[in-house]
Amino acid sequence: MVDAARLHYLTSAERTCRAIQAEERAFGVLCCGTGMGMSIAANKFTGIYAARCTSVEDAELARTINNANVLCIAANQGFAKNAQIIEAFAMTAYTGRKLDELEYITSFEHVSPAPAKPLDKQPRAYRRTA
Repeated sequence: MVDAARLHYLTSAERTCRAIQAEERAFGVLCCGTGMGMSIAANKFTGIYAARCTSVEDAELARTINNANVLCIAANQGFAKNAQIIEAFAMTAYTGRKLDELEYITSFEHVSPAPAKPLDKQPRAYRRTA
């Protein structure tokens, strides 16, 4: 069983993403040490387009080009830099670019995974050596 209390950043990601799913025009901001874990977790939710941004330019492009609705930031960048990134993300609107690409990306959400195949043998890199 998973102890959700120990995985606080994951429960934060889940709550934020579910709130965004319920409100079409909403966006969220998630933060962890590097922003990567939050980005990976957030992108597991249908309709969530999370972008890990480490600069104001990243944040602006994530919104204008990719219509990102979740900003993932790194705590290790510091408050002042993150405040600028958050402001840029919040103040930037999607411009309607790359509609075909975004529609194609959205189609991935509806792809069923291939059936899992049992491993007959462990890959060479994972074999134990005596």
